[in-house]
Amino acid sequence: MFAFKIRKHVRLLSLFTALVLALMQLVGCGGAAPGKTGGNGGALKPGGGSAELTAADSYTAFTQAKGEVFHAITDAISSNPDTALESISFIGVAFLDLALIPAACFGLGAEMANTTLGFLGAENIDYSEDGNIYSVKYKGEDGAQYELQGEYDKGADALKCIAKTDGKDTLVAEYRKTSYGYVAQYYSIDEDGTFVYQITVSGQNGVLGISQSASMPASLTGDEAFDFPKQSQMWYEIKDNVITALTSAGEEITFIYTPSDDE
Repeated sequence: MFAFKIRKHVRLLSLFTALVLALMQLVGCGGAAPGKTGGNGGALKPGGGSAELTAADSYTAFTQAKGEVFHAITDAISSNPDTALESISFIGVAFLDLALIPAACFGLGAEMANTTLGFLGAENIDYSEDGNIYSVKYKGEDGAQYELQGEYDKGADALKCIAKTDGKDTLVAEYRKTSYGYVAQYYSIDEDGTFVYQITVSGQNGVLGISQSASMPASLTGDEAFDFPKQSQMWYEIKDNVITALTSAGEEITFIYTPSDDE
């Protein structure tokens, strides 16, 4: 029952993030920003291609790819009696996406940021961009002042963000495109300590690593191997529906994943 509740809460958080991203795409935060045109003076690329991708498009594509792998790992670990309690660590991963929601508007202008974040209850929204540097500041429903800063590297298809609450850093997050898919890491700072989450994604396969750490890890390069998160204190891999993990107790386990009935 406990594991089911954890799985349900993680899924609800992930579904909320997915709904927000879908909303942003619906109102325009998933395509080219109004008024932004290609080099040929039109919205389409030369040759009739699609509009130039923005940082928002990149972030949405990464989040969707990561979400599929994360959902599968969460379902597998929480539904297995021998690993169910491990899934409590995954709640922190799900909350990370909530702090990064403003990234889905990077490159799309203040009007889009105000429309979508305002729908979520944010107030005093201040959006700015300078080339590939972005910032979104806003007041949350809890009265706290939030800011998400981001720098997008279009050539590498990579985004690095810093989230702040009342002027203090609470999260440093980044992802990069790789030869196999994506690599990402998050350095989270809160009253419970500092945690490092690392994940690699290759289609339906991936590895999630979790560590408690006092120091921020080195920035990603894009050359990290698929097994990169296995340097973590605990890690969980899904590969062709086979789960391999190093649990928080230091135990190595392997089992076949069968999606749960409510998945």
